[in-house]
Amino acid sequence: GLFNISALILGVSVPSQLEKYVDQARTCYAFQQYLAVYSLSRTILETAIRDIGQRKGRLPRDKGNVSHLELRDFNHMKNKIVPRFIKGEVDNIYAVTSGLIHGGKTVNKDEAKDVFKRSLDVIQKLYDHYRL
Repeated sequence: GLFNISALILGVSVPSQLEKYVDQARTCYAFQQYLAVYSLSRTILETAIRDIGQRKGRLPRDKGNVSHLELRDFNHMKNKIVPRFIKGEVDNIYAVTSGLIHGGKTVNKDEAKDVFKRSLDVIQKLYDHYRL
């Protein structure tokens, strides 16, 4: 399983937290924990958008135990960060993963791999777009 998904590589420099989520998703795939891969794909997407927004100064940074509400509102972050040319794909990934996050869906191996790959593709495009 790990060999099968290891070909999906994020080719940009990302924060260690995001790197851990991507590595964890790969490990979960290897151990046939497809629900975890699916939900981590959404976490990976949200984390990347938040990171880009903060690095570009479009979103505030959390300070200690104080968390800005706008960093918890995905649509707000998306509208500030995601360019029009990939907004549809981001919306689709978020929508399909929401079914699982909210307890209304299960997924199989192929669905998990597909949403993980699509998430990494979108993240790659976002970091390339902002030249980070």
